[in-house]
Amino acid sequence: MATLRRWDVAAIEEDDAVASPEEESAAPTGVRSGCLVALALVALGAAVVVLIIWLWPSGDSHVDIGRVEDYRPGSVVYRSTDGFFVATQPDGSVLALSDIDPHNPPGRRTCRVTFRPDLGVADETGRFFDGCTGSLYDIGGHALSGDGFDLTRLAVQQDEEGNMKVKPSR
Repeated sequence: MATLRRWDVAAIEEDDAVASPEEESAAPTGVRSGCLVALALVALGAAVVVLIIWLWPSGDSHVDIGRVEDYRPGSVVYRSTDGFFVATQPDGSVLALSDIDPHNPPGRRTCRVTFRPDLGVADETGRFFDGCTGSLYDIGGHALSGDGFDLTRLAVQQDEEGNMKVKPSR
């Protein structure tokens, strides 16, 4: 009978430590915790996207601008957060005019129109002025000088109680 030397015993123990193919297939094949975390993060991200889409204001929102009686004839009120002017004509009718320059060619920064009471002549309450092109517009948004384009009119809707709403262009 052969005697085992110390290095032979170490080699046998090392061979026993290597798993046989049968033992490998018996190992658990469950889902790892990292995969569960990733799946939870994807589900959370999808839920956030759905929530944002659901809560985001829809494109058909209108801005309540009050009643005709709230505006003095010949007055102009700037709704800066909504991007338009409420211009009451001398006859009492109400117009909503966009504050964006009607002649904004591609590549040029967006210019905004301002209302300037100091530019009014005779009995005018003022004029709209475009600092980018130097264009002037009357209180009805009609071009008086400059590029020749009128200011963009936004639809004003009035309900049966007299409340007015405007759909901003932005």
